[in-house]
Amino acid sequence: MLNGTNGTHTMTSVAEPTSDAIAKRAYELYLQRGSVPGFELDDWLQAEAELFAVASVKKAEAPSKTPRNSRNNR
Repeated sequence: MLNGTNGTHTMTSVAEPTSDAIAKRAYELYLQRGSVPGFELDDWLQAEAELFAVASVKKAEAPSKTPRNSRNNR
């Protein structure tokens, strides 16, 4: 991931949700609603919001792994 403030790369072990994960969660929401059609976008947006929120919390809790520049280690 590129850090916008100084252009350095910051690596984290927490990945953002994939389209497949969002689709799976949206389908689960569809089933929970009784398989009623017509709410596909609502299901997708809710699934996306849920999964990105979880990823955000995990990213905040995960220790950041910033590669060290060899010039800074002298």
